[in-house]
Amino acid sequence: MPSLLRPNFPISGFLPAGSPPPNPAELLASTNMRTMLSQLREQYDHIVIDTPPTLSVTDAVVLSTRADAVVLVIRSGQTTKTALRRSRDLLTQVNARVCGVLLNAVDLASPDYYYYYEYQAKYGGSYYRGEEEETAPTTGAIS
Repeated sequence: MPSLLRPNFPISGFLPAGSPPPNPAELLASTNMRTMLSQLREQYDHIVIDTPPTLSVTDAVVLSTRADAVVLVIRSGQTTKTALRRSRDLLTQVNARVCGVLLNAVDLASPDYYYYYEYQAKYGGSYYRGEEEETAPTTGAIS
């Protein structure tokens, strides 16, 4: 197994990809890759595999079948709904376990973000407060 780089984080390791091989999809689908992932699973509680975009090359789809869970990372304002649906469909076809979507590069100064925040404050606030707080009678004079 290739040697892991050990950053200064407690209980962590990093395995860089190295030079691109001539046949990456075959390498990722190989018995050697399956064996390496099995060995890493014995040593670590969590393994994160960062792949290229799902629609650009087959790496993500090939590795998704070996993962316990898949998180799709999309870029705010750039990833189209069509691209997201196509990625979902490709992963579903191979029975990948997609557990969520991470929205990256959100512009917090965008008016769209403020609309969402205002909506959450008005309508989603009860989710974070207990029912007792929401239904408790108010005291004091009403003028």
